[in-house]
Amino acid sequence: MRNRRAAVGLLLFLAFSLVVAWGRKPLKEEEVAISMRLMSASESKEVLHSAPGLVPSYRGEQFNSARMLEMYPLIEVTVPLLKRSLPAARLYNGVMQGTEPPLHPYLVVVAGHTRYLMPEEFDQLLSDIGIKITRKNVMDLAKAFIILGIAGDKRTVPHITFIDEKLADHAWLKVNINGDVEGWDFEYEPSRFGPITRKNDKYYINVYNVPLRAIPD
Repeated sequence: MRNRRAAVGLLLFLAFSLVVAWGRKPLKEEEVAISMRLMSASESKEVLHSAPGLVPSYRGEQFNSARMLEMYPLIEVTVPLLKRSLPAARLYNGVMQGTEPPLHPYLVVVAGHTRYLMPEEFDQLLSDIGIKITRKNVMDLAKAFIILGIAGDKRTVPHITFIDEKLADHAWLKVNINGDVEGWDFEYEPSRFGPITRKNDKYYINVYNVPLRAIPD
């Protein structure tokens, strides 16, 4: 009788485990889609006029020259995840061509008539476009920070896949960046992120402290 009860109990336990397993949504990795488009001369001129901080101030009088557009060609970078979390922001990749090599790539975010360096001015961008961090949007904004932060460091958008995420007091994400797996831990308030800890399984890579400060021009 005992063996029979034990067998029934085991079957019930296994059945319950299967129900729980079937009811749990499988984790879906999110690969960051990116598209790039070389902008026409007229489009580039419009962006340079609307956000003059993209180029040195002493070049301002040359905005309409063909030489200016040759020196500062712009590529529009479209990332659907960023359009979802930061709809007012636009991302541009460019190359500043000097009189001699090497070329100097740059990547900036523009919202309205203001340019923002990443990741130093991420919190300022949120403030200017009226976005507050909540439990509902924190994961999307954390992903945006990772994309823009890495892109700002590398001056281009790398291959990024979000592998896992957990939300409690902090927002935590596991990310594959160009083949390297990292863990990002975000503390946050309604007005800002930080500190943000970035590490792999061997060592800390970086800590982004509060407040995030802009690098002077």
